[in-house]
Amino acid sequence: MTLSAPDFTRAERVFLKKTYLEAFPPEERPPFRLLRRRARQGRGKWILIEENGARAGFFYLIEKGEIAYLFYFAVAKEFRGKGIGTAALGALLARYGEKRLFLALENWREECENRDERLRRRDFYRKAGLSERNLRLREAKVTYAVMAKGKDVSREEFRSLMDAYLGPVWGRRIQTELSEQENEK
Repeated sequence: MTLSAPDFTRAERVFLKKTYLEAFPPEERPPFRLLRRRARQGRGKWILIEENGARAGFFYLIEKGEIAYLFYFAVAKEFRGKGIGTAALGALLARYGEKRLFLALENWREECENRDERLRRRDFYRKAGLSERNLRLREAKVTYAVMAKGKDVSREEFRSLMDAYLGPVWGRRIQTELSEQENEK
């Protein structure tokens, strides 16, 4: 298992886009070109997950100072259920051990059709060492629950991180907000 953040080849870019589009529903993903552009500008970072020389998944992080936002994490369909995601997340957490790392995931606290799936995702991150926070994160029209390692990220720190990442144009188009969770279940 290796994690790398190289200058991607065309085949790797095709893999990243295909995996991104397969793993996340349309309402949870900004345009792929925005992620690519921000990474080229040094505002975001793709990390390719490889297993025995094969592309197996990716992480996409946004960092500022001591904060790292795990914006996206996906394992390609053919590699799921083989422990690769667990190993990759462990390697990422070790690599970013000094950072306050957080992520947003579908809110398991609300009633929904896929609540069991959401609870399994929460449990996956729990086993990796992240803890549930009494926070919610709204991006565009979707509200997420938050899990983190280290001290919580404040509303102001999150706003500063996203302003630096998105810039003025996309910052107006993609509304983001971190706040306290109103009623935890």
